[in-house]
Amino acid sequence: NIIADPRKDGLSVNAKYTYRVISDYCMSKGLKPPKTNDKILNHIYMHFGITEEELIVMLNQTPAKNHKQIYKRFSLKYNLETKCKKLPERISSLNYFSKILLGENILTTKEAKPTYQLTY
Repeated sequence: NIIADPRKDGLSVNAKYTYRVISDYCMSKGLKPPKTNDKILNHIYMHFGITEEELIVMLNQTPAKNHKQIYKRFSLKYNLETKCKKLPERISSLNYFSKILLGENILTTKEAKPTYQLTY
């Protein structure tokens, strides 16, 4: 079986979802969203791991006493709203969100530090 690549525009399905959530949040704050970056978007998605729709299904399958804890852990929207309340006037990279949401700076190919190989 051949599975079609969903990356018609260069982004994976998970990256598209993550970018849509971040983009919607930026626009709700009157800001232009930064350019897409598959590596950073997938990294952010991997931390949260599920879409809001999947989160609702998960909450419906768990005891109500755990809902708040699960929502806080897995909701990208919730984390944007709580950790990114005050956004700068301009966001030039999705790395801003990686730093704020995850405390991690993701080096992309363009930004990557050079690697050196020792020869003897």
